[in-house]
Amino acid sequence: MDDASFDTRKAAILKALADAAPDRSVKGLVDALCLPVIEFLTGTEDFVTTSSCSGRVALWQDGAGGDAEEAGEADAGADRKKSKGGGWLYVSHDLPNEQGLKTVLATPDDET
Repeated sequence: MDDASFDTRKAAILKALADAAPDRSVKGLVDALCLPVIEFLTGTEDFVTTSSCSGRVALWQDGAGGDAEEAGEADAGADRKKSKGGGWLYVSHDLPNEQGLKTVLATPDDET
């Protein structure tokens, strides 16, 4: 890739990272724990990253599934992506909150 193409691509990536619109990830946004790494990489002349993941705990429910929120986590209330085949019950990049997990697991299917 020539320098001009890279610079154009990097500018588009930086614009997307700065945009408040959800990205295509399950979480819908960049992991807060990865921001220092992303800022370091994108702050250099020759590097850029399109994504980074700090680790994930995720519970998926097949079937009807629901609009899951991160139970007891810092970004609880964030919309979760759903599909016809189910929905995310719990998605977190932080250490699991035991009570939050118990609550999610104890919730009947029709309430998720």
